[in-house]
Amino acid sequence: MELIMDSNTYEFVLKKGKVIRVDAVIPKGCCGGMVFPTVEVGKPVKSELYHELSLDEVTVYVKRSIDFKDDRVKIILKKTLFINNLEVEGAKVGI
Repeated sequence: MELIMDSNTYEFVLKKGKVIRVDAVIPKGCCGGMVFPTVEVGKPVKSELYHELSLDEVTVYVKRSIDFKDDRVKIILKKTLFINNLEVEGAKVGI
């Protein structure tokens, strides 16, 4: 698996502690069944359930149940007004 992020995203992750994880989340509510990938700061509790990828000083844990187009994990920094969020592109999540 190839890890891709631009310099702004890389710097943001460095400031947040150098470790992030990509998880598959099922939101609660009436429209259950949909699975969404999320990006969170920090190491997972059960690291054996994740692929470990590195890019220089940054480590990214990716949930093994998530597949990616062309085997590329692209982490992007989304800026909305005063809020910065990390997102993942190209994920194909199965239940």
